[in-house]
Amino acid sequence: MTNYSKWDKFAADLASDTEEEEEKQLGDYTSKKACFIHVPPGDFTRKEQLCEMLEEDPDFEAPSSTAAGIVSEGEQPEPGVMRALEKYKWSSVTSSFIPGYNPGGGSDDLWRLFFDDNFLTSQKEPNRAARALLGVEGRPIFDPMVGAFENGLHRDTLRSSDSLRLAVYTENIGGYDAVRMDNIARVPTGMKAFYFLDEETMKKNKRALEKWQENGWTIQPYKMVEGTKYINALRLTTKKLKFQAPSFLTDGKKFDWLIHHDANIRMNLERMATFLRARQESALVLLDYCYEYPQCCGEGRGIECFKHSTGFYINQAPLLTPEKISTSLDKMKSWRDFVMAKIKKKQMSMPHFYKLNVMIRNLQHKKAAQVKDAFDKVYQKSHEMQRDQPILPVYLADHNLTQDIAVVSRYKSLGSFVVSCVNRGTGIERPISRKEVADLIMRRQQGGDAERISREHEDQRARMEAFSKLEAQGLTMVGPAMPCYLGSASAGLQTPGYRPRRAREMMSIGKPEVSQDSEAFKTRPFVDGAKTLIGGQVKPWAGISEIFSPIYCQETGDRICIGRQATMSPKEAMEAVQAASKAWDLGRGEWPQRTLQQRISAVEKLVSKLKEKRMEIAKVLQWEICKNDADSVKEFDRTMDFVSALIDTARKLNSGGAICQEGIHAILKRSPMGVMMNLGPSNYPFNETYATLIPAILMGNSIVMKVPNTGGLAHFLTMEAYAECFPPGVVNFISGRGRDTMPPCMESGLVDMFAFIGSSKAADALVKACAWHGQESHPGRMEKEDIKNRQITLVPCQCYF
Repeated sequence: MTNYSKWDKFAADLASDTEEEEEKQLGDYTSKKACFIHVPPGDFTRKEQLCEMLEEDPDFEAPSSTAAGIVSEGEQPEPGVMRALEKYKWSSVTSSFIPGYNPGGGSDDLWRLFFDDNFLTSQKEPNRAARALLGVEGRPIFDPMVGAFENGLHRDTLRSSDSLRLAVYTENIGGYDAVRMDNIARVPTGMKAFYFLDEETMKKNKRALEKWQENGWTIQPYKMVEGTKYINALRLTTKKLKFQAPSFLTDGKKFDWLIHHDANIRMNLERMATFLRARQESALVLLDYCYEYPQCCGEGRGIECFKHSTGFYINQAPLLTPEKISTSLDKMKSWRDFVMAKIKKKQMSMPHFYKLNVMIRNLQHKKAAQVKDAFDKVYQKSHEMQRDQPILPVYLADHNLTQDIAVVSRYKSLGSFVVSCVNRGTGIERPISRKEVADLIMRRQQGGDAERISREHEDQRARMEAFSKLEAQGLTMVGPAMPCYLGSASAGLQTPGYRPRRAREMMSIGKPEVSQDSEAFKTRPFVDGAKTLIGGQVKPWAGISEIFSPIYCQETGDRICIGRQATMSPKEAMEAVQAASKAWDLGRGEWPQRTLQQRISAVEKLVSKLKEKRMEIAKVLQWEICKNDADSVKEFDRTMDFVSALIDTARKLNSGGAICQEGIHAILKRSPMGVMMNLGPSNYPFNETYATLIPAILMGNSIVMKVPNTGGLAHFLTMEAYAECFPPGVVNFISGRGRDTMPPCMESGLVDMFAFIGSSKAADALVKACAWHGQESHPGRMEKEDIKNRQITLVPCQCYF
C-alpha cells in the first residue's frame, strides 16, 4: 500500500524506467557535492520531480550536542545552529535517525534527519517526504499536549478548577520490553501510577525498578495467566492487563480517568490533566494509526489501515517471525474476511484505525460500561489472535462507541528538514547525492523498508535484553566508542558490534512560577474586562469569569489571577451581530459609504491609539499565554507593521485607472461585502486576529469579533480605541463560551463573511449552522493544513449598480 492516489500511482508507473535509463535520465542529480541535503515542503509523484526539489546545503553544520540545538533566551547559539534557524525558519535544531537506518540496526549507512524540534507548533507546511521517512518511529515520546495542539486545543482550553483523579499504568511481562533506568516519567502530585510485572522480571530488574519508585511509581506484582495454542502465556497476560485491568483501577470509585501505555512509551504525565479536561465528553482517547505509519491511509479511512495492518500480518510477518504467528494466521484471515463482509454490507463503518500503545478511558463517562464490555470482548478474542489492533474497532462499533472516541494524531507538518548519512565505520557524515536521497524517500513511501524496520526492532530488543542481564549482574555499559564490546569474560556474556544510539536527551521542565516578593509579581497586569463593546458603546458587564495565568505563585502553589472578562449569553451575542448589521445597512451605512481615504484615516487613528498601549498589551500576552519579552513585543510590532503595509497596498489598488481586456474597457472598484464574524486563535491572539480584522474594516465592512477565551485579555484593552475611532456598530466584541454564543449568530442570516483560524472541525460546525441560506457554501475558502485559515463568503450576496 502506498501514499499515492490512483492517479499518482498511474503517473509513477508510467514514469518508471529501467535502472540504466533512470541513471541516464537523472544523471544531473547523481553528483555527491555535499554531506547535507535540504528537503523542502512540497508534493511530488515522480523521482525526477523530487530530485529537482532537493537542495544541497554545503554550509549546514550539525549541532555539537542535543543541548546545543536548543536555543535559550539570552544565550548565543553556535554559528551553524544560528544559520539553520535563519535559513529554514526553525526555532531549534534536533535530529532523529530514520527507522531501519539507526545505530541499533545493521545498516552501514545511518540516515539522519535534522529538523525544528518545535515543529508541532512552529511549522505549518506538510512535508510528504518527512512522513515517508519518519513514520511512527521518529517521535517515541507521547506528550499529551502534542495531541491537544494538533486538534486546535491548548493547555488552557478549559479553566476548570476541579482536580481529576488520574491513574496511569503499564506492564512488562516476561521482560518483553527492557525496564528502563532513565527517561522515566515523573508522577505528579495527585496522580497514581502502577507498573505491573511478573515475579521473574521483577527479580531481574531490581535496580531499574528502584528508579521507577523514585519517580513515584508503585511496583505491582502480577500473576501470569495460562496461554492457549494460539498465543503464549506472556503475551496473553499482557493483553489481560491491557484490556481487563484490575478492578481497583477500572471501577470508577477511586479514579476518573485510566491511562494505559506500552512500557516502551515515555509519557509526559505533568500535562495529562489539562489534556483530559478538554476531552471530558469522550469515553475513550486513542491514537490515530493513520498518522503513525509511513504507509498512511489518510484520515477518516480507517478501513484502509485495517487492510494494511492485517495484510502485513498475513503476508509478510510470517516470513520474519514464523514461530510467533503461524498458529493464529488462519484466525486472522477469517477475522479480516468477517470484518470486510460487515463493511461491504454497511453493517459497520471504520472511520479510524487505532494505534493501541496508548489508551485512555473515561471511567465516569455515561458509556464507561460499554467500553468495559468492548474491552472484555477484545481480550476474549485475543485468546486466538496475536494482534489486538484489528479487533478493537469492531467491538467499539458494536457497542456504539465510535462517535464517543477522541482520536488524537501525533503527526503534524514537519516543514523543511535536512538529511545526512553517517558512515558507520568512520562515524562522520559522508557526501550524498540528490538522487540517493530521492531513492530512499520513494522506496520508503511505497513501504520498501518494512522488513528492514521490523528486523531492526528485533535486533534492538535482543540487545536490550542482553543489557538487562548485564545490569542484573552489576555490570555497566561502556561509553560511546564505535564499535565496542560489552560484558566480561567471567560473566561469559558479550554483545559484539553494539553501536550506541544517539538518543534524544530528555529535559524535565518544571511549572513556571514566581515569588510574591519578586518584581515580576508586583508589576503583574490585571485587565478589567468586565465590559462589552456593542453599537459603539463600552458598557460594564456583570457576568464575568476570572482569567488565570499559566504562571504559579511560588508561595501558594496557585495560578495567578491576571484579570477578568465578560461572559456573554447568546442574547447579548445576537445584539452585537444586530448592531453590526445595522451599521452595514445593506451597504448604505455611514462606514461603507465613506471613501477609502476616510477609512484609512480612521484606521491610522486606531493604530496611533494602540501604540500608546504597546507595552501594556505585550505584558498581558506574556502573562496570559507565556510569551517571552521579545516575542510579545514582536507580535505587537509585527501587527502594526502589517497594518501600515496594508494601508499602502490599499492606496495603490485604489489608484488604478481603466483596464482593457479583449477589447472590453472597464473600471474596477472594490466594494465591502457586509458583516464579518471574526474568530482569532489563542497562540497569536493579537497578530492573527488583526490579519483578517483590519483588511475587512479598511474595505468598509462591519465586524463582530469573538474574543478567544485564552489570550483574549489584550483585546479588552482596545475597546475604547475602537469606540472612539469608528462609527457605532462598525466593530463589536463578543466574549464568553463559543459553543453558546456562536451558533445563534451564525444561524441568524446576518453574517455575510466568516473569518476563522482554528481547527477544521470547529469551522465546519459553524458553517453548517448557517442554515439560513439553505445549503452549505464554501466559496472563498482559504485553508492551510490544520490549523486552518479560512475566509468563507456566505451567499446570497447583494449587488447594487
